[in-house]
Amino acid sequence: MGKKAEQNKLSSGDGGVLVEHNTMYDDNLLPSAEELAKLNAIDPSIIPWIQKRTEIEQEARIEFNKKRLKLPFREMTWAGIDTTLGLIFCAGIIILFMWLSYNLIMSDHEIIGGIFGGLDLTGVLIVLSKFKTRNSK
Repeated sequence: MGKKAEQNKLSSGDGGVLVEHNTMYDDNLLPSAEELAKLNAIDPSIIPWIQKRTEIEQEARIEFNKKRLKLPFREMTWAGIDTTLGLIFCAGIIILFMWLSYNLIMSDHEIIGGIFGGLDLTGVLIVLSKFKTRNSK
């Protein structure tokens, strides 16, 4: 929090176009001491009101920052849940294909059972090649 000044300039060639834009940001919760003295001269009861409003503003800023910090945590949690559910789903499909391949081979359909077994092994290799572990840095 504090004061921040920005100055943007744009100039052109021979015709001489010059644009200048100055901006001053004041992010202080309380007005300056000179302003407070002037306001106190007008109405002495305004200083406690300003203090109360400043406290309310500060609490709102703190609450806003807490909510902003919860967003990445929530996003990371859902990303982890997504990854876990995806892996469980892939494992279920792989187990289903293995079971189907086993049943086909046991019921004298070796060719189709072998095809399902090959597809299953290919699926396992694809899943393992796409799976990335977190790098610890």
